[in-house]
Amino acid sequence: MTPAVQCHAVTRRFRPETDILREVSLDIAEGEFVSLIGASGCGKTTLLRLIAGLDSPTLGTVRVFGGTPAEACARREVGVAFQRPALVASRTALGNVLLTLEIAGRPDVGAAKELLGDFGLGAALDRFPHQLSGGMQQRVNIACALVHKPRLLVLDEPFGALDELTRETMTEWLAGVWERTRLTTVLVTHSVEEAVLLSDRVVILDRDPGHIAEIVPVTLPRPRNGPSSSTPAFEEAVRHLRSRLRAVVGKGNP
Repeated sequence: MTPAVQCHAVTRRFRPETDILREVSLDIAEGEFVSLIGASGCGKTTLLRLIAGLDSPTLGTVRVFGGTPAEACARREVGVAFQRPALVASRTALGNVLLTLEIAGRPDVGAAKELLGDFGLGAALDRFPHQLSGGMQQRVNIACALVHKPRLLVLDEPFGALDELTRETMTEWLAGVWERTRLTTVLVTHSVEEAVLLSDRVVILDRDPGHIAEIVPVTLPRPRNGPSSSTPAFEEAVRHLRSRLRAVVGKGNP
């Protein structure tokens, strides 16, 4: 089968002789959850933007479902959510989700209400963003990315601005959403626990220039939310990923 995402020898250069990414090659299977992790400045968000069609490589190729990322976006096959919820302040939670469908040319109030209900926001349809907690805003934000039923979900630190407890709750919530949809997902995160809980594979990037240093598979059985995230096997997977990340980022130094 053709991978959902194919990055071949991708280089992104922002200034002459300054590569943010260099020679990055990565295949992501359809239905796979892959996290990108590494130190600040290693090119995680740049790689995510290339996959999402928000930027173009200087060299190399990126393919999404066999075509260019721009073609996948034109077919409404990509959903994107960033760290800061991109919600319109003058629209309610329902109105924000409907906006995605309006842009796609197929407004469907029923579909928007159903998705928000599935996300535990059935009682908040008429609330404006300032009336929602940070976790609720991010659920609306992800609902906006999913309501048009994309084949690829791209997430850039979606819970990075939340407090630790809310972040843990939202990570488990996202794990449940993925279990139901099995949607191809690429996530940028700085959290080792988050990466282990959610991912099939974790891609560790190093910098100067950004490149893939190691790919760590996560073989824990699913589902992983709830009690399974406090088992010895989960804790060992977290320790293993953290040690590999430390070896890359710190070059073996503590």
